[in-house]
Amino acid sequence: MFREQTHNKGGIPVHTFNKILGAFVAFGLTTATAEAAPSVGVSTSVGAGASLSDSGAGPLPTNIMVAPSLGLLGDVVRVEVGILAELDSAELGGPAVDLGLRPMLLIDPPLIPLHARLITSFQDNALSLGAAGGINLGLGPVQAFAEVGYIPGTIESVVEGRLGASLSF
Repeated sequence: MFREQTHNKGGIPVHTFNKILGAFVAFGLTTATAEAAPSVGVSTSVGAGASLSDSGAGPLPTNIMVAPSLGLLGDVVRVEVGILAELDSAELGGPAVDLGLRPMLLIDPPLIPLHARLITSFQDNALSLGAAGGINLGLGPVQAFAEVGYIPGTIESVVEGRLGASLSF
């Protein structure tokens, strides 16, 4: 008596239309908190990791990073510039404090306690592109996070764990 509708009046199959509609609804839910005005913030974190090279793996100095940031789309996307200080490099034959820059792009969707971070690093006079992922917990503008990342390099690659906190204004 009733025939299953396989196409709507526009000629798109119903199951395809439902998938597209679902994608729009999901996007709307994740960006529902988006604000028009950008926000500024800062995060601090402590990291430790290991270097991976052809000659094997070895520990890296403990580091501290302070990263001022600019939040877009209600802090769903954050552009950060991390100032990294390796503290134990004097014990490994380096300077007392070794400073470096890490420009980063953080994707932190609302309603989900997970984040992804795209990391650029300048190592051995070359640009390296890495990634990190982690969890974050917080209330309002204050969040604590834990993440694990990987940054490939020309001479050595880095695997790093990081714990920190962030504040946005």
